Amino acid sequence: MEWATLVATLGDGFIAIAGTVLADRLRTRQEHRRSLQTRRRAVYTEFIAAAGAAHTELRRLAQSRVETTDLEEATRLALTDARVYEVRERLFLDASARITGTGQAMFESLRALRRTVAAGISTPGGVEHVLSHRHPYCV
Repeated sequence: MEWATLVATLGDGFIAIAGTVLADRLRTRQEHRRSLQTRRRAVYTEFIAAAGAAHTELRRLAQSRVETTDLEEATRLALTDARVYEVRERLFLDASARITGTGQAMFESLRALRRTVAAGISTPGGVEHVLSHRHPYCV
């Protein structure tokens, strides 16, 4: 038996196994990246939709003439029913730091709007000031 044949066979086997492991690792990394992008896109869309629904409901409450005691609860429910809190937590899990910061700023704007509407629109511009309130939907 020749040693050169045995060494060449073992070397070829090692190269084949290493190539297979490397290719599998690269494929797994690419699948993970695609999965993360898909999850991020879904949570971004869901957060924007939830913030939009909450904003719409807060605007509706600002235009209606509900009593202040009922208004406090109604504004809290506007954010809860739109699932803003729930989706915001998922945003923190999957989003990049830049998007998380922007999402937090949008969330704080919604909370400020909620407090203003719950207080019965006591701002200098009144209802029109609150209704002109804009949120940073785009990054």
